[in-house]
Amino acid sequence: MINVAVLFIDVVSCMAGQEVPALKDVFEDHFLIGGALNRWVIRGRDTGAAALAEKHLNTATAENAMKWQSLNPLPNRYNWESADSFVSSYS
Repeated sequence: MINVAVLFIDVVSCMAGQEVPALKDVFEDHFLIGGALNRWVIRGRDTGAAALAEKHLNTATAENAMKWQSLNPLPNRYNWESADSFVSSYS
């Protein structure tokens, strides 16, 4: 739902020709603003979503990178690449 709100705010700001404050700044004294980010955003391939996330969010959750099926795709096989990439992007 927050992603829709962020998108709406940016669309309205473009239409009005004025800068909208970041959601993370507006609500900094009340709560964190976050979202679930996928590998395309983390790796910078979805530049629009990455810019929105950077501007408006102050916390992030890995969309799929840390789910069990991503970390342990087969018995006795582990794949930490996506999880490590997500963590290193925010370290």
